[in-house]
Amino acid sequence: IIVLFFCVFMAFSCIQVSAEQEKLVILLDPGHGGSDAGASASSGGEILLEKDCNLLVALAVKERLEATGRAVVYMTRSDDTYVSLKARTDMLPDCGAQLICSIHCNSGAPDAFGAEVLVPYGAAYHVEAAQRGQEIGRTVAQELGKIGLRVRRGDGLYRRSTELSSYPDGSDADYYGVLYQSTLQNIPSLLIETCFISNASDRETYLSTEDGRNMLAGAVASALEQYLPAAQASAPAPLPNRPVAGNEKQQAEISLSPTVEAAAWSPVEALVLLVL
Repeated sequence: IIVLFFCVFMAFSCIQVSAEQEKLVILLDPGHGGSDAGASASSGGEILLEKDCNLLVALAVKERLEATGRAVVYMTRSDDTYVSLKARTDMLPDCGAQLICSIHCNSGAPDAFGAEVLVPYGAAYHVEAAQRGQEIGRTVAQELGKIGLRVRRGDGLYRRSTELSSYPDGSDADYYGVLYQSTLQNIPSLLIETCFISNASDRETYLSTEDGRNMLAGAVASALEQYLPAAQASAPAPLPNRPVAGNEKQQAEISLSPTVEAAAWSPVEALVLLVL
């Protein structure tokens, strides 16, 4: 009897893993948090903080992606918590992420406005992952343009390398930490600067109200949905599956548990099949 129930348990485990592997595993990274507020601006007599806008947009993106039933979404933070850059990317292998999407607001001169997406430089090291990050970033920029945002730099993409650091093959490393660490792990990545918190029009249209933030979240989710498994035949090919790591300690540190489909068979059905 003990052996039989063990077999049933293993059958359930296999079914659960199979169901999860049919989905795209995404790590959403709301920038800043806790003692790191990011940029800020005055709006309606109150101080609008970038860390809060990033989190609210990311949570809305998560909700939309999970509603498709084709994505498993983790968050580097789900509340106002400080998380170091290294800790954010350390979560990648432990949740089996196939993509990391960092969400920020831009800041600059008052007349600077619009959206841009920071993507891996992609010159030599893990080129395929870098190119996929660029491809997804371009789609995100296009979707943000559809809601009325100016798409900066033509295609909306910004790449920056540094000679102060290098990848294992000797090529110049990406300047931005999230892009650098994810490229080291051969995982596509992008950092979205949704709009300028320092620009009055961007801020009041897209950041200061729930409707505006939902517009941003809808655009980002719409772009990412094009890379989910079982998307329309005309959509870009989904990202390859990565094995899910089993580090339970690190898994517990990830802010939100993913939504996973229930097993396809009932306990009775599985037991009958095993007995037969």
